Amino acid sequence: MSVARRNRLPVRGAFWIDKLSGQLPLVFSPPGSAENVESQRRSTSYARDIASRLTAMVSRAVPLLVPMSGHMHAGSGFFVSHVGREWLVTAGHIPLNMPQPHCNWLEWPNNIEVAGSMHGQLSLPLKRVKNGAIDASFAYLGGGDKPMADFMALPVPGGTAEHMQSQLYSLDAQLPEAGFKARIIGYPTSLQPWPSEKASELEINIKEVTPEILFYTPSASPGTSGGPVLVAGDKLIGMTIGFDSSGKAVSAFAIGRILDANLAAGRFD
Repeated sequence: MSVARRNRLPVRGAFWIDKLSGQLPLVFSPPGSAENVESQRRSTSYARDIASRLTAMVSRAVPLLVPMSGHMHAGSGFFVSHVGREWLVTAGHIPLNMPQPHCNWLEWPNNIEVAGSMHGQLSLPLKRVKNGAIDASFAYLGGGDKPMADFMALPVPGGTAEHMQSQLYSLDAQLPEAGFKARIIGYPTSLQPWPSEKASELEINIKEVTPEILFYTPSASPGTSGGPVLVAGDKLIGMTIGFDSSGKAVSAFAIGRILDANLAAGRFD
């Protein structure tokens, strides 16, 4: 095969795209010819390879860092689409590094950041001034004297997940059944360097299901908190909590309910 021929990529219809010039040379084979059939075969194989690479480039979770004075807290998160908006979802204990987050916003750090060059750069504020007082800039459950549920979702501009080359999940109201097998996607802090180039997967068994919480075994590693819980087809069923190694996840159904409640209260008007 000539050098010119080797530098051409097949496309459907037996045309050849020149990789060096980007032009379409005037080469066409009659339908049914041996070269036409071979071209279509190679074109299909090439398209599948490109699709596979593009799929592999899309991450199913993102590593998160919370800069603090002298140290950093780390965890995982993911993007969801709900009522026409995009959200970064993660566990509420990650910014505070304590098992039960609270609503004393003065003690919260200022920002949370997506880490890792493969995801680009993204820094989101955790606090804002509203009606003259410090308030959270994210959706949450709790308030007043009640402890905050271990969940938070930060609104992000539309297209953020695509820009960050990350999966954008939908929130399904259907709960999984006990006995289901699932996977947790996240970034364990035990792996060095952190974050790793690719998220880790942990196979789990769903043991018990309530509308709000999924209980599973085995427990997840530190750093995977806030990561998505997925079943076959990368369908989102929840977000892992895992601070105390108890094997719990907030259900996707509950995530949707919390977001709806925050929107109805006008938190993001």
